This record gives sequence, C-alpha cells and structure tokens, in this order.
Amino acid sequence: MVERLIASDGRDLDLWRTRAQGEPKGSVLLLHGIQSHAGWYGATRNALAEAGWEVGFLDRRGSGHQTEGRGDAPSWQQLVSDIGVALECLPKRPRVLVGISWGAKTALAAAHAHPELVDGLVLLAPGLCPLVTLPLAKRLQILFTRLWNPKALFDIPLNDPALFTDNPRWLEFLAEDPLSLHRATARFLLESARLDACLSPRRWTVPTLVQLAGREKIIDNIATRRWVRRRFKGPRKIVEYPRAFHTLEFEADDSWRKDLLAWLDSIAEK
Repeated sequence: MVERLIASDGRDLDLWRTRAQGEPKGSVLLLHGIQSHAGWYGATRNALAEAGWEVGFLDRRGSGHQTEGRGDAPSWQQLVSDIGVALECLPKRPRVLVGISWGAKTALAAAHAHPELVDGLVLLAPGLCPLVTLPLAKRLQILFTRLWNPKALFDIPLNDPALFTDNPRWLEFLAEDPLSLHRATARFLLESARLDACLSPRRWTVPTLVQLAGREKIIDNIATRRWVRRRFKGPRKIVEYPRAFHTLEFEADDSWRKDLLAWLDSIAEK
C-alpha cells in the first residue's frame, strides 16, 4: 500500500509500505537510484517482509508515480529532510536505511543528519564513485543554466538498459518502463554535485553493509572500496558478487539478498 506523507515544505511524499509477517524484527527504509522507483524492487520488499521486517520504500519526490516536479528537487537538504520524515513513520527498532545506487548518497547524508533514527546502513552498488559521468562541457552548461532556468531538463547519462543488467526479461522491462526517470533538472543535477562535496569530509560509525556488483558498468568498485574504508570507522562489511550487474534486484542469483537478510538479522540480534 502507499502511505501519503507530508514533507517539511508541505509537499506530498509517497511511502510504499509492506507489513512484516509475524512479530516485526525491526524496520527497513529503502531509497532508489536516480532513474528507478519502488516498482523496480518488489521482490526485495516482499522478501524483507516475509523475513519479519517492516518495510518502507520512499519514492523520491519527482520520481515514480509522482508527476509534480518531475526530475526536480529544491535541494539535497530537502531530500534528506524527506527521508527523516519517512524514518519517523517506521517506529519499530532497529531501523535500517538502505541506499541503492544514487540513493546511497542521500542515505549517507540522512544517516549523518539523523543518527538517532538510523541503527544500520546498507549500500547497494552505491553511486559514490561513478564510471559514467557527464562531460565537462555539459556540466558547465548545467551550471550556467541553473542560474537562469533551474528547472530546465537534461538527459541523465544512464539511458542504456544494458548498463543495469544483462537479463533479457529486465532489459525489456527497462526499455518499456514509463515511470523510469530519464531527464533531471539543472537544479537537481547541481544539487547532486553539491551533495558529493558535502559527503566527502564526513565519517560514519553506524554498522554498514556494502554490496557490489562484479560486472559493474556504472560505478568504480575499486574506488568505492577505498571510499568506504576511509570514511567508515564503525563495523563494516563489503561483499562483491562477481557475476552480477549493477542492479542486483534483476539478478537470477539472489545470494546477495540472502546475505542482506542474514546481515539484517545480525543487527536485530544486537
């Protein structure tokens, strides 16, 4: 079911809820990537609920079914505030925040801004050290456009489904998905860069699981490992799945999901 939340600026937010089967072990809030939405991750939402977790999946404003301000956000701080609102709607502790791809950036920012709300952190193929970036000329164009037309739209450089998976079923899904986000505003893209700069000096102590795809075409796994090792001072675990593509959700082998559930159980037992 979809629960309607009200953001700090009065904007409606969509939180997809899946109730735990039996007595809840805790709560999990998932955040999707720059192009995706909650509809990509139904299998994981159901698996978490079947394993006894209360599940929330926040569609980022301007994504998924939300047509208002498509591809836009006023600031990265507002996105972090939205996450705080969603976390407070999941009262069962421990509370774990899961950031997928680009969503890992806002998950990290939220865990830093609201440490009292986050007991564990999971980063799935986190978009912290990208292989795919906009060329310099396009970045400069976005910067100048932000000054006079902040809601001007630019293509997101991830519009090839083969970057995400090699699974024929999911390649077809991605090619036909009407809710995937293919363009974002100059303001959103600049805020993404500002968020990168904000995260760079931060450190985290919350227990963290990082899951990487070995056949990655979107992020740099070697640089990501270095990034995590420098900035995470608490318990951390990094696992790489050699045959997997970027979107682990689309893999036929669900060993990554079993590892996720086992790690979550270790958090629940503490």
